[in-house]
Amino acid sequence: MQPTFQNKDRLFIKKTATLTRYSLITFQPQVNADDSYIKRVIGLPGDRIWLDQNMVYLNAQMASNNSTPSNNSNLSGIELPDGTLKVRVTWEVAAQLAGLSVIPKDKFFVLGDNRRHSTDSRELGLIDKQAVKGKVIFRYYPFTRFGVVN
Repeated sequence: MQPTFQNKDRLFIKKTATLTRYSLITFQPQVNADDSYIKRVIGLPGDRIWLDQNMVYLNAQMASNNSTPSNNSNLSGIELPDGTLKVRVTWEVAAQLAGLSVIPKDKFFVLGDNRRHSTDSRELGLIDKQAVKGKVIFRYYPFTRFGVVN
């Protein structure tokens, strides 16, 4: 999560906090339950989602009654709706997301701030609410970076 966090930063998390877009969360990934990841929430339950091969398109602003491009169409020539985020995912994640039109209840799409070196929803898929330990609220160490976290 560099530059937001550095190794050995110490954080307070709030376990009962309401998660919103861009919240920083900690969670245990299914692939390595001994680890704890910190990522930023990009997609919330109910956000529109569609695929073009292994490209995922997320849009929180589209109404649920708006039609999304067909999962079988090539979106390269289509003008995307305002606010659409385009993210390349692994083929395994694309297979998991196939057929979804919205992010399901109690699931989140997360990305790391250091996108080039981050294991996040692009490789892990949607994160289950039960895996979330809490929302990062405050950094208490190192003292030179003490304060509220955004």
